[in-house]
Amino acid sequence: MNTVKNSGLNYEETEWLSVMLSENFRYKKLFIEQINSAKIDRDYQKYYIFLKFEVEKKEIKIPNNVRVPIEMRVFTKDSAPIQFLLHVLDGYVYELEIFHADSSNMEGNISLENHKVIIDESLAL
Repeated sequence: MNTVKNSGLNYEETEWLSVMLSENFRYKKLFIEQINSAKIDRDYQKYYIFLKFEVEKKEIKIPNNVRVPIEMRVFTKDSAPIQFLLHVLDGYVYELEIFHADSSNMEGNISLENHKVIIDESLAL
């Protein structure tokens, strides 16, 4: 399975994760499988967004010891870049952390359309 599909995610959240995981890299399938099987808990605040993933321990662990193996930056013309950090803890996708690089308010929806997006999955290799 190479597509992010979790009924606990809304359209925008699915888009963020799909773009983050759009490139081919080692263990991509494990990331997607864990996200798709996870229970989602969200925390939308003034300065940040957290999507927490509760992955069952029966899922295959991601053999990676890097806490943030995938990062994405979205550049808009009206604000500081938006940082997306996908955290892995003990081999399981743990959370997606989203915030402005200058710690300014997270206002409105975060659309990736018509913005420059840079994905760094090099740590996930």
